[in-house]
Amino acid sequence: MVNIRADRLAYAAGDEIRFEFWVCNDTHDAPAGAHLRYQLEIGGKVVFANRTKARIEPCRSTFQGFLRRSAPLVKTRTAAVLRLALTSPDGKVIHDTAAMVDLFPPPSAVLRDARVAVVGSRNGKAARLVREDASVMISGGMYDTFCKPYAQRLLEQFGGCIHWCGDGKAWWRSLITLRNLNAVNPCQGQFYDPVEMHHACRDAGVMVCQWTTGLTPAQREQIRTGFTLVQWAADVDAAKVVYCQWGRGA
Repeated sequence: MVNIRADRLAYAAGDEIRFEFWVCNDTHDAPAGAHLRYQLEIGGKVVFANRTKARIEPCRSTFQGFLRRSAPLVKTRTAAVLRLALTSPDGKVIHDTAAMVDLFPPPSAVLRDARVAVVGSRNGKAARLVREDASVMISGGMYDTFCKPYAQRLLEQFGGCIHWCGDGKAWWRSLITLRNLNAVNPCQGQFYDPVEMHHACRDAGVMVCQWTTGLTPAQREQIRTGFTLVQWAADVDAAKVVYCQWGRGA
């Protein structure tokens, strides 16, 4: 059988597409004269195709090489299909496989018309953000050893807020003891007791910004201060109105 391996399945235009091709043979036979045929399809049309001799060894998986190409230019997110087939000397397909690939416009095209409006102080408490997304995969002890010292170095120099998605129950109580930490953005509130987190952060002098889950009426009774709301606005003028209504700085 043939196999396609890759570290990623999404590319922006101009990125190097890199895939590994393998032939996996669990028999004692090693047919001679076989070929690998591969092609990239976008919208049902073949944009690239080629073939090469296959190297097949008995009872083992054999690396065939890399496919390296620049991702083609697209205007919007586009699905592509990379197909790989092992064929006999007479062109019959022995085995085939495919990998789905997402193609995106170049970053410059996406960002050309993008605008960010900052309402409030540009050097406010939440103006700088440290991300700890990968840390949700490690224990509290590992966080304290391998992550917390570096977060502290950033906060000592810049201050700001720390964001993470996912379940940070193993270490969030340690995180809020960081010096010069102004706010946390745990994002996915379903992993936490909002009241417990609110009280702990209040005692540590740290704001809580944006849980993606709503609060129950009972929780709202206990969370009266120190809780910031995230609200979307259609444009800068609308955002200023919201800002004035809440009467709170960044």
